[in-house]
Amino acid sequence: MGHNLGAKHDDDFKEETPACLPSVDDPKGNYIMFASATGGDKENNNKFSVCSVNSIARLLHQVLKSESNCFFTSNGSFCGNRLTEEGEQCDCGFTREDCDDVCCYPKDSKEPCKLKKFANVGNTTVKVDLHFPCPDYLTIVTGILCRFVVRQPRVSAVRRSASTETRSTCVEVLVSATRLPTAPAAVPSVRLL
Repeated sequence: MGHNLGAKHDDDFKEETPACLPSVDDPKGNYIMFASATGGDKENNNKFSVCSVNSIARLLHQVLKSESNCFFTSNGSFCGNRLTEEGEQCDCGFTREDCDDVCCYPKDSKEPCKLKKFANVGNTTVKVDLHFPCPDYLTIVTGILCRFVVRQPRVSAVRRSASTETRSTCVEVLVSATRLPTAPAAVPSVRLL
């Protein structure tokens, strides 16, 4: 709703108005237009920040003045929403605390929504291989798989068998293994992208 009324994410204002983006330790929490979902149990979680209120007021003022073109369509992707969109190699969330993908940098890092060249898995550092049939995703090649992505006939998440569909679909497989499976049917759990 905030976006529809002209509000941007509060982190867009962090340079000019730091008060719009409380620190991670703030007991009152983030405001509604924080770029990532929050628990909703803190005081600020159901309030708009001053920055959002000002943006909404500007848009409503334009509407009241009957100015046209006050609403614009956004076609861009947004790093931090946990959806891998165009221009992103991965998207594990907004902050390091949100990110549970050892192979992906979150939005608040130096390389937002990019794959790491090396990932720490337990006590092991493994190399991330970006050259795979689905080049916009990854495989870790030293025995521990972060994601095994196959561009093959679609795999059914329910039956775990190849369907008769002819279109090419990327399939995300979550698995830990000592060697790469040779076919999608050999993989224990499958989730369609």
